[in-house]
Amino acid sequence: MLKRHFSFFKTVGALMAAVMLFSCLSVGAATVENDRVPYTNYTYWTGFTNKKPVETKALFNPYRVIDLSFVKQENSSFEYVCSDKENNTYLLDGKQGIIYIFNSEYKLVKSIKSLSGGGNEYTFSGAKGIYVDSEGLLYVADTENERVLCCKDEEVKDIILKPDSSIIPADFSYTPIRVEKDKNGYLYVLCEGSYYGLMVFSKNGDFLGFFGANKVATTVFGALKDWLTSAFETKEKHDGTAKKLPYQLSDISMSYDGFICGVIGEDVGQIKMFAPTGANILRAAEQFDVVEGDQYNFGDFPNSYVEKTSAYGVPVSQKINAVTTDNEGYIYALDSTQGRIYMYDSNCNLLTVFGGGTGLGNQVGTFVTPGSVTCRGEDLVVLDLVNGNLTIFRINEFGKSFKTAQTLTNQGEYAKAKPYWEAVNAQDKNCQLAYIGLAKASLSEEKYDESMAYAKSGLDQATYSQAYKAVRNRFVRENLWWVLIIVVTVITAAVIALRKCRKKGITLIKNEKLKAALKTLSHPIEVFSAVRNENKGSMVIATVHLILFYVATVSSALFGGFMYNIVNISDFNAIYTLFGTVGLVLLYVIINWLACVLFEGKGNLRSIYCTGCYCLQPLILYSVFYLIASYIIIPTSNAGFTLVKTVFTAVFIVWILLSITVVHDFSFTKALGLGIVIVIGMGIVLFIAFIMLTLGQDLLGFVMGIIKEAMLR
Repeated sequence: MLKRHFSFFKTVGALMAAVMLFSCLSVGAATVENDRVPYTNYTYWTGFTNKKPVETKALFNPYRVIDLSFVKQENSSFEYVCSDKENNTYLLDGKQGIIYIFNSEYKLVKSIKSLSGGGNEYTFSGAKGIYVDSEGLLYVADTENERVLCCKDEEVKDIILKPDSSIIPADFSYTPIRVEKDKNGYLYVLCEGSYYGLMVFSKNGDFLGFFGANKVATTVFGALKDWLTSAFETKEKHDGTAKKLPYQLSDISMSYDGFICGVIGEDVGQIKMFAPTGANILRAAEQFDVVEGDQYNFGDFPNSYVEKTSAYGVPVSQKINAVTTDNEGYIYALDSTQGRIYMYDSNCNLLTVFGGGTGLGNQVGTFVTPGSVTCRGEDLVVLDLVNGNLTIFRINEFGKSFKTAQTLTNQGEYAKAKPYWEAVNAQDKNCQLAYIGLAKASLSEEKYDESMAYAKSGLDQATYSQAYKAVRNRFVRENLWWVLIIVVTVITAAVIALRKCRKKGITLIKNEKLKAALKTLSHPIEVFSAVRNENKGSMVIATVHLILFYVATVSSALFGGFMYNIVNISDFNAIYTLFGTVGLVLLYVIINWLACVLFEGKGNLRSIYCTGCYCLQPLILYSVFYLIASYIIIPTSNAGFTLVKTVFTAVFIVWILLSITVVHDFSFTKALGLGIVIVIGMGIVLFIAFIMLTLGQDLLGFVMGIIKEAMLR
């Protein structure tokens, strides 16, 4: 018997090892040949538990670097760069109060040191932002002088000062740093350190109110915690408590369709697109769900890192501080910490990440501290505040094909986008959006098998489900009668066989202990009583249940249908799953046995183990149901499976309580109390194990550090 069990374990272990090895060999993105640049072009694949960085082919190449030393003066401070519809580039030296204008060939053609109007001369030393509208009007955010200057040909046409309005808070500081104008002539002014959003002015310069204010995110539990804290702390401590304030916009840009795009230097919701109501309209589609833009991480994952040269291992966080948009609605967000530029479409699809430097900026395409970015035609111009230069990135032919394909796809022109996606896919096998675009194009052409193949390659469950639905419906139409005949025949044969067995008194299962275990589904209390009073519990059968529970859990994680389950073998750990299934059951048995002594329970370790393992049947059945149904049921969301799992889990919990009631001869109330004690006990043990594991890892790291130090000496 033991040899047979040992052989079984060896077979299962070998199969699992083979599956894991095959997955490790088959998963992984293909490598691409990037253009020679001193940084890595990459993107993130979505669909996994966490988004995965993947190297990609460059969409933009560093075209040239303009060293600004030829215009730099003593104490110069280049603050901002923008462009106009004629492809001129405007550079602001805020400290000196000078605007430099470069033509479409990036040659300096003009500098503006002062403005005139009404017999007065206006200087703008301390300005932090400039903007040029479609009519050629130049707006200067004259920060230190607390005004916005509107001029044409160096003549001031209008001055926007702090409005006298009751809706402006008394503590509001009117220090403009950014100015934008929409197609209807409304002016949007961002003030430094403002928590109230943008100030909106009419065509006539009338103040209309605030727009796009960032609200403090809170939850019910957070509000309850704040209320309890304030209720029991002293006034002095309450006054000294750090207040959670709304986020501040650090930069804004007007999109081609008239929406204000802004950025904040936070961990999530870094990019925002404001509707006329002031609400953020950005939404990120994640398969069948939609993530609000305020909760979406537009930066790297993780969004902080530890410098290798850091003596104390202090993490450095990303800070997206500048943004611009192009004429096709694409968003370019600039990370000042690592010098990276994130290119998104309006649906929050990341096309590419490029640039770099991480504070060095000693090569073309890298930066020390990038502070401003603007789209000038098909070029992208980045201002490095420390290096004092302009870096021009120019889109390449691959990038043009990519943008065209994505634009057509976003417009629903899947067939027109297909040849562009084919070109992109041929050059870069790591482009997830290409697989998704090809899947949608094939679906629109009713090439369902091809669509499913592309969708699976691109981890696009939504498109895959639509194509699979068409394939399934076609199969049902063509084979419905054959399927019905087979099903009816099998059921009829099974019923006839069972009736004959009953008439002849044939018993299919003669082992009484196995009979008892299988009756758990229909008569759990009777089975638990038989285990306790009639010794019908089998350690072997219980162990088989435990093994099946582990195998079913692993199988549902690795082999569930693609419509519901995307497998990333690098995220799967069979050992963790073993501890999360077999380990938890064994811990439950031990804590149950120890706790029953305090409650004067009558159950022994054997009966606790057997009944506990028998109670796993609902969870095993759910895994089997999931494995089968995930290949048949077309999802609109995961809510259906979540409901079914909740029902099966509830049955499992009820059975556990019933087993405690019967095995220990308790009332249901007392069994519920023991169940709570068991859960608390398991939590304490797991917490202690976690602490010991953490300390062990720290100790191991300390010892390894000493060994390395000794070897170096």
